[in-house]
Amino acid sequence: FGSYVDSRVVRRVLRGDLRLEPERRVITVMFVDIRGFTAMAETAVPIEIFLRLNIALDAMATEVQAQGGIVNKFLGDGLLALFGAPEPQADHARRAVRAGLRIVERAAALARDGRFPDLRVGVGIATGEAIVGDVGGARREFTAIGDVVNVAARVEALTKDLNTPILITEEVVAQLGAGAELKPFPPIELRGRVGKVALLSVEGLRGTAPHQVLPVTGPIGATDRDPR
Repeated sequence: FGSYVDSRVVRRVLRGDLRLEPERRVITVMFVDIRGFTAMAETAVPIEIFLRLNIALDAMATEVQAQGGIVNKFLGDGLLALFGAPEPQADHARRAVRAGLRIVERAAALARDGRFPDLRVGVGIATGEAIVGDVGGARREFTAIGDVVNVAARVEALTKDLNTPILITEEVVAQLGAGAELKPFPPIELRGRVGKVALLSVEGLRGTAPHQVLPVTGPIGATDRDPR
């Protein structure tokens, strides 16, 4: 079971303490995509495609989990990861950016040593409010729903156009703390959204920094804020 669902979610299910009711929470969402994989899949031998894909996705998932995030789902040639859920993490934005940098490094290493030649990835990261909880009927899944998920997906798609491996929103920057090496881009439109958003490329993240504790709300409809 733990190989299909994040081990922390499994443990909470087995303890019976995974909340079934949804709640609003500020989290950080990450989308990762392997660039050019569709074209490669059209010409490579099927078993070779899966072997390379498994190597890459395992490396990505390892870095997500090392920073305390969970892989919510694999998306063919990429993944969706959540930071700040199911357990609250006041520094979820910093964890996500650190994971993104490590994923780019791991991809470069896999390309260099020949296990996945020419491997390149795009990473999009967004911070915002989402509804997190357990959804489904006979088959259930812990997931996040909200505009922040869509934004992260759109941001990742722009990494190729802007020729940078990691893009983050200004909401991520606001929670990131000190030590980040950032390159701003002119405001740009995201598909399906009104107005332009400010995006930044992440070049590095040095040291540790105090983090801002974000307010966490309770179940939908509740108005009490987390007293932290």
